[in-house]
Amino acid sequence: MTLKITDLGCGYSSGFSLRGISLNLNSGEVLILKGKNGVGKTTLLRAIIGLIAINAGTITIDGVDVTNELDVKGEIFSYLGHLNGLKSHLTVSENLKLWFDIFGEIDSNILEEFGINNLINKKVSECSSGQKRMIGLARVFNCPKRVLLLDEPMVGLDDTNKKKIQNKIEEHVKLGGSAILVSHRNFPSNKTFSLKSSTIPTSSSLNEEKDLLGNFMV
Repeated sequence: MTLKITDLGCGYSSGFSLRGISLNLNSGEVLILKGKNGVGKTTLLRAIIGLIAINAGTITIDGVDVTNELDVKGEIFSYLGHLNGLKSHLTVSENLKLWFDIFGEIDSNILEEFGINNLINKKVSECSSGQKRMIGLARVFNCPKRVLLLDEPMVGLDDTNKKKIQNKIEEHVKLGGSAILVSHRNFPSNKTFSLKSSTIPTSSSLNEEKDLLGNFMV
C-alpha cells in the first residue's frame, strides 16, 4: 500500500495554515514528523485524518483519491492525537463500553498487556496521565488500521511503557502496516519529514478533535 500526499494545503480560521506538503509512505515504513513546536506537525495529522478541511492538494491510497472520503479514511487510518478520547466522569469500563458499541469488544489480552485490567472500575479522572495514554493506545492496537497516525504517542509514559509502545509500532510495521508519528524516538525503517516555521494555532483550534468519536480514534 502506498500513501501519497501531494501539495497539501489546509488551515484554521485563526489564520494558521500549511501549504505545499508532499510526502510518500509505503507499507512497512515509519515516517517521523520533525520540526519545532508550532510548525504544524499536529495540524498535518489532523488534515490527513479529516479533522481539518483540506483546501488544496490530494491524498491518495494506491492511486485512489481519498482526500475528502472520510468513510474510506476511517477504514485505513487509526488516529490518536494529544487527547485520549476519554470521558473523565466515567469509569474506564464505561469508556471502553462506549468503544465496544462502535468497534467491538477489546481483547482482554490487550487490557492486561497495557496494564488496564486493574483500572476497570476506576474513574478516568482518577487515572494518571500515563494510564490515560495507555488506555487510548490500547484501543488503537486492539484493532489497528493499516496506517497509524500517532501524535506524541509516548507522552506521559515511563520507560517500560515507552518501549512497549515502540515494540507494538514496530510489530505493526513488520506485519505490513505503516505509521506517521510525531515523536522524538527513532524507529527502524523510518523516514523523516521536516516542517519549517509557521504560525502557532490558537487554543480554540485544538478543541476540534475533542469530541470526535466515530470512524477515527482520538
